[in-house]
Amino acid sequence: MKKSDIIFSIAFLLFLSSPLFGTPIISLKWGEAPHNINYYTVPDGRYGIYDFYVDGYEIGILSPFDRTIKIFEKGVFKYQIEDIPEDTVIMEKLFQKTYIITRSGEVFFIKNNGLNKTQTLPYYGNISGVIFDSNIYYPIYSFERYVDRNNLMEATIENPHLFQIRVYEGNNINIYSLRTEMEVAAITPIGLIDNLMVAVVEYEMGKKRQIEVFNKNGDVISTIILPNRFLLQDVRDVRIFDNRIYVLATDKEGLKIFRFDAYNDGVIEISRWTDRLIDINENTPEGVRLLALTPVKRSEALALAKDYNDHIWTAKSCNVGTTTCTDWCNKTKTIKPPSWVVVGTNNRFPYSWGGFSTISQFDQGLADCKKGGDIQTKYSGGCGSTVLR
Repeated sequence: MKKSDIIFSIAFLLFLSSPLFGTPIISLKWGEAPHNINYYTVPDGRYGIYDFYVDGYEIGILSPFDRTIKIFEKGVFKYQIEDIPEDTVIMEKLFQKTYIITRSGEVFFIKNNGLNKTQTLPYYGNISGVIFDSNIYYPIYSFERYVDRNNLMEATIENPHLFQIRVYEGNNINIYSLRTEMEVAAITPIGLIDNLMVAVVEYEMGKKRQIEVFNKNGDVISTIILPNRFLLQDVRDVRIFDNRIYVLATDKEGLKIFRFDAYNDGVIEISRWTDRLIDINENTPEGVRLLALTPVKRSEALALAKDYNDHIWTAKSCNVGTTTCTDWCNKTKTIKPPSWVVVGTNNRFPYSWGGFSTISQFDQGLADCKKGGDIQTKYSGGCGSTVLR
């Protein structure tokens, strides 16, 4: 082996072993005892953990799969808080207390490993975030608004290659703007580390999702490329604790939590440490190859949405009304189309819980006397947890 090759190999091993470059602080396999963290699969995908926190050596993971919060210390499972509300979506660790917030606005804190209700927020729709001030939570309802250290943040896409994040700190407004080469599809501001903005940016409708760390001048300090999502619900997978960036990554084997310094130079790719979700080879079906490799442009997504929105269809008597059937996990399920679906002409595409179809598949289903949509969101007899949308 050449001397230069040896030097490169040593440098590469040091790169992989350095905690600043994303060595996981915890690594868990799905369903492994004693924590038993897992996910569940329904017809439209995989669902599981929602949120996490890191507090020194303590890590908490919100697991709706069995309605628990799993507590780890130095990577070792210690105990769990049980029977949390099934619509819990946000978890915070503040002043040595763990708080949870439900979509309907209930706030609980953990005491003696049990739940204690502290307040109910005014409910005007699903809560997307909260501001904590003087021991009181104030709800945020807009999905374009986020919270950092009890300051409100708003994100806007000014044009496909420029986005802006406004941070409201008392009477002051600080503006962070970033110009990009790729087309911006979505932005999630995470918060500030010193004077640096940390944001998750999705480019070109899922082609790439990464963390951008940048200053007020629009200078990118570091970039962390995130792996493909294994779970489908809106996991808070990127968070800031103690002025460091933490990323919860999931794949087919389990989950890992990584820690990063905001001031790393260059580009880091988390997928280097995670398994590929789909191994593409010559035997992979054509549809799977296309799904894995072909990004969808914003214009294509809008055109497809317009096709669904403009679709006019005719229902027969067998397409309306409530019925029951045996579902995908051998439980009795009630099928209930939306109340506005009538025999005759309909000019809206109906919602279908846990279902998806192309327009041609939908029309064929009507011809086969299947129901025109389904708003029944709970399974009779219990078929696992209810997925909230």
